[in-house]
Amino acid sequence: MTELRLLDTCVVSQYLAPDAPTKYPALVQWVRDLVTGQGVCLSVVTVYELRRGVRLLVARGEGRRKERRLNMFLQEATALSLDHDSGKGWNVAADLWVKGQMHRPALNVAEADLLILATAIVHGRVLLTTDAALGERARELGVGEAVEVAPLG
Repeated sequence: MTELRLLDTCVVSQYLAPDAPTKYPALVQWVRDLVTGQGVCLSVVTVYELRRGVRLLVARGEGRRKERRLNMFLQEATALSLDHDSGKGWNVAADLWVKGQMHRPALNVAEADLLILATAIVHGRVLLTTDAALGERARELGVGEAVEVAPLG
């Protein structure tokens, strides 16, 4: 059985790009397979990051098509939060942050990445990302099995 996945913000952004089918064919096929198979799950942090980016574009007079594509995609997705299991995800995120700070030299993980990774872990999913550096930081934190770096090509 295929492991359940949670899509990182960069995966969704790349998937929704107008030139994605030609620029990222493997990624596009992977996401399409997830949509028709197990379904797409995102962290609420990813939903926030995507919405704020599109709203900024719209406020600048751009991005109407991106906004429509995003809204259609989000209708197909399930948003997962850190509040699962009586807020256990927040504890997982805090523990990951502490591990990073105790590591020598300290491993600084962007706050959004940390929260998205914790969401995947608490929901028993593998975080699918195209950010190889995030995959490496997760390994250094001892949770490398919780991250899979997706191919772009």
